Amino acid sequence: MKFWLNLFAIAALGHLTLALGPNMICYYDAASEERQGAAKFALPDIETAIQFCTHFVYGYAGINPETFEVISLNTQRDLQRRHFATVTALKERYPNTKFLLSVGGDKDLQNPEKYVNLLEAGREKQNKFIESAREVLRSYNFDGLDLAFQFPRNKPRKVHSDVGQAWKSFKKLFTGDFVVDEKAADHKEQFTDLVKDLKAAFTPYNMMLSLTVLPNVNSSWYFNAPAIIDSLDFVTLAAFDFTTPERNPEEADYIFPMLRSMKYRLM
Repeated sequence: MKFWLNLFAIAALGHLTLALGPNMICYYDAASEERQGAAKFALPDIETAIQFCTHFVYGYAGINPETFEVISLNTQRDLQRRHFATVTALKERYPNTKFLLSVGGDKDLQNPEKYVNLLEAGREKQNKFIESAREVLRSYNFDGLDLAFQFPRNKPRKVHSDVGQAWKSFKKLFTGDFVVDEKAADHKEQFTDLVKDLKAAFTPYNMMLSLTVLPNVNSSWYFNAPAIIDSLDFVTLAAFDFTTPERNPEEADYIFPMLRSMKYRLM
């Protein structure tokens, strides 16, 4: 995992050297408007921060599990109350900021296996995804798409006693490591093809394409960094929510256990 994080970092840095300056990627979870108290973050609050953002990523859209088209996860908020249009209208006041729509982000909870199903569905269904993504971006004036794809997660680490840990190590001699996705190699190749097809479809419209690597996913299984980096405008490592009460109520740790080390420093 460390190797692939470093490889992504090196590839991303090499890819971004052509940029005019440093990037400040800002993520907005639209569901935060529905929170109460200090955690509430409504549309008027955006402008407090957006002046510092080179890229503004609106989260989150999802995928229809039957047609694989890109859809709103909350049509009342995004479409009827015009959150999509209201956010991208800020381009008039902040013309140097690029606005992207993110798909997935661990917020698309219905039929979570559909992201892998999309990769296995073949070119016709993938074209539906690509065409619908392009249509949504153009309809609501987004500058690009962010792929926060929800790949199968690693199993949460269980907390064992010394005896339990010894027994686990003994069993592992016979059973080997737990395999989350037996078709991971195929899915890596299929995702690479999808990224390249998206880039080809977006380029005539000058649309951006980015990737967000979600936590607790083995990136070496799903991302061929050298093969996809030239098709991406930037890559974001979601270095948070590695440990949460929902993921593992038995384990207490920092939610972003990234070490202060030159091996992880990207800037």
